[in-house]
Amino acid sequence: MSLHVETRVMDGLGTTAKAIVATTEKDWKLMQDIMFRATNLWPDAPPQVKRLSDVVTNGKVLQDYGPDQEN
Repeated sequence: MSLHVETRVMDGLGTTAKAIVATTEKDWKLMQDIMFRATNLWPDAPPQVKRLSDVVTNGKVLQDYGPDQEN
């Protein structure tokens, strides 16, 4: 499997981001399936998670989920 997590580091700032990387089409399809299943099992997911799931599974946000929620 070529799904992996990359840690992005900037000089003087340390860790600035983490990214899940799919390097094959098969792994991208797996990532889409993971997002689809996870968000369908989480009906009260925050709007930002629902938008991310739409983008990963459909290539665009499908509806207005409202403003982002604070953690």
